[in-house]
Amino acid sequence: MGADDPARELDASKLATRFYLALLLACGAYLLFLHGSDGLLDALLDDRSLRTDLILGLGLGLSLTVASRVLVRVVPAMNRLELELAEAIGPLSAATASKLAIASGVAEELLFRGVLQPALGATAATVLFAAAHLGPSARFGAWALWAGVAGAAFAIATAHTGNLLAAIVAHVTVNYMGLSWLAARGELRAASSADSREKSALRRG
Repeated sequence: MGADDPARELDASKLATRFYLALLLACGAYLLFLHGSDGLLDALLDDRSLRTDLILGLGLGLSLTVASRVLVRVVPAMNRLELELAEAIGPLSAATASKLAIASGVAEELLFRGVLQPALGATAATVLFAAAHLGPSARFGAWALWAGVAGAAFAIATAHTGNLLAAIVAHVTVNYMGLSWLAARGELRAASSADSREKSALRRG
């Protein structure tokens, strides 16, 4: 890990946190204006099914995580994309991964399932969710397709429970596991590269 890695991680974390916090506040304010405080709380959770929704969300998140790991192993394009994302993300501590997972999971669910799904329908909201995950090149198409699958699962969970809690828990779980895996893979690749450079230097010496 280079000397500038902590600063790089801090800058990326701050930027992402500010973006998702702004998104969360904007969506929260819109839902509050639309439904009032009681309606906003009802959209977020139902205390009569709190435990069931939490379990559903965690189970869904873990299932999607396992499915994504299988895809990375069997689909070469997904494996290459994960490696590229790992290099782009760089080092992440557990605390940073947790913060980003929570901020992005909550903010995106408020937007796509809380605001857009009731207004446009589950299909349109899911398509927009997938489109939001398109990257700068065609290689990111696989990521967008997988985001569409996950988004459809979140939409179904929201429609089934009548609130956002299960989808939020699932989304946060997927993001945390994904960020942690990417960070670990990036660290392993960096360590392997450093080891190879050291061996090459020793051979030349």
